[in-house]
Amino acid sequence: MTKQWFCENVEVIVWKGLNLESNDRLSSRLCDLTQTDLRNFLGQPWAISLENLSDVKLHLLKSQKPYAFIVAGGSFFESSQFFSDLKDAVQSLEPDTFIVGHLLDRKEKGILLHEQNFLLNVNIWKDIGSPDFIGQSSDGFRTAFVRSSENFHDDYTPYWVHPGKDSKNRIEKNSEFSAELIDRGLENNYKLQNFSELLRQNKYFVYPSMQKETLNRHFEEDQFTPSLWESNRKAARILSMTSLKDYSDKVYLWNTESLEGDFKGIQHKVRHLVCLASGFKPHFIIDRWGQDSCQKISYFDISSRAIEFRKSLSVHWDGEFIEPIFSRIYRDNFRFRGKVDSENLKASFEMMKKKFTRNQSFLEHWRFYQSLEKDFFHEDFLQMSENLFENIKTADTLWLSNLWIAYPNIWRFGLEGLRERFTSFLIKMNELNPDLRLIGTMPNGEVMGGLKVQEIAYRLTDGRMKQ
Repeated sequence: MTKQWFCENVEVIVWKGLNLESNDRLSSRLCDLTQTDLRNFLGQPWAISLENLSDVKLHLLKSQKPYAFIVAGGSFFESSQFFSDLKDAVQSLEPDTFIVGHLLDRKEKGILLHEQNFLLNVNIWKDIGSPDFIGQSSDGFRTAFVRSSENFHDDYTPYWVHPGKDSKNRIEKNSEFSAELIDRGLENNYKLQNFSELLRQNKYFVYPSMQKETLNRHFEEDQFTPSLWESNRKAARILSMTSLKDYSDKVYLWNTESLEGDFKGIQHKVRHLVCLASGFKPHFIIDRWGQDSCQKISYFDISSRAIEFRKSLSVHWDGEFIEPIFSRIYRDNFRFRGKVDSENLKASFEMMKKKFTRNQSFLEHWRFYQSLEKDFFHEDFLQMSENLFENIKTADTLWLSNLWIAYPNIWRFGLEGLRERFTSFLIKMNELNPDLRLIGTMPNGEVMGGLKVQEIAYRLTDGRMKQ
């Protein structure tokens, strides 16, 4: 319901934010990460990504939706609960509320909005003349207002701001972000409301203008230093997920995606599976579509440790009790993503085994898997080496999980760069192996579901690439 409501009522717009013009690539990457975060919670269609506030204004002038959620690159959200709570907040607003966001009482500069994100009533904005988001300096004084005596914290975060006959101080006009927008709303007797505590708890911002040096170092040199982000640990968590060094050193024992997934395109027997060395999704694919037919599995992974782990597990594990061998061999020698304590291991393994009930038990599957021919390659798939294409040329199924939208890959290539690489991959594979079936997520967020290369290529190029 929440996703549908946003789709019908809210323009979700990402823009580059303030003060990062000197590093266009960095601001673009932050926008890409924020756009991906929004997609994860709101699904399709994607949030619109625009260059600056002038573009935002032009887009809203054409919009027919009553609201806009305007988000600066570097904003992230704790969970989908934020959007459910925001929907509830909007639906309970008084009809004369113009803006919901981070209201700041900047004293000598007056009431302003923080750039990170805010909700705008587009109909009201149009009715009052569609004011700019960054006003022009002019003579005179800012519009009078009254504000709540209470604050969310300190003395500059009022719960609300309403039109008022007199301000305590006469504040000169300025061209700060949101000054003209707020003044025009107050002049026309519209109200402003701050984000509630509930909304504040479920979002965070990297404050790029305050962290330029550390962000640049992380972006240019892949040097992420958690200690520099002690005051903003939520932001540190999301940024740590963009580190290629960290990404290429960890092992995914379990998959972060559903094992079942979307396999609408698979109508064949799997004989040669090429995949990442991650979790048990490859095993599920073989169990469902290759138990009697699969002959070979080829692993490609950017993590040498993941390759080493899968190779060892395929030889040393009997497929029955994972905790003893895990404690004896693996726990102290590998860095795993997620919890790997004994209780979690046992519960997760038992839950996973129940998925292998369509044709046989997991133990029967594991014994079959051990008999397969296996190749292990420590390679970055996105570099698309000749060795990679030589192996995929003879395969019938390729599983890449969320490789095309993984945060470290967005951080190094950007969404546009990943789309270009994906198109190049499709063009090459359409020549070498057009019947190869793809499982995983495309750069645009769509699930491939086992469709053939030629089918995806034809659709994404509007028929220019022949089937």
